[in-house]
Amino acid sequence: MIGRIATAYLFVGLVACTVPLLGVPFPFAYDRVLQDLSWYMALPFSLLVPMAVDANPKLATIVCILGLLINFGILRWIAARAD
Repeated sequence: MIGRIATAYLFVGLVACTVPLLGVPFPFAYDRVLQDLSWYMALPFSLLVPMAVDANPKLATIVCILGLLINFGILRWIAARAD
């Protein structure tokens, strides 16, 4: 069960991180909602983004994706130990 939740977490997080970069216009500012969602899903690693010298959106996206992957790995490890 935890493994399925971890997979869904990874899918939603990657979509939230990459869709705003595609430049597709979203109605009702959904792109901002997705950016905030990716920020919260990659916690605590997304807290490193403001420490970057540049306010580069690609760097922020890379940090969020790496945070998602680390969190996914932790969830998968917990799932393996629970079985």
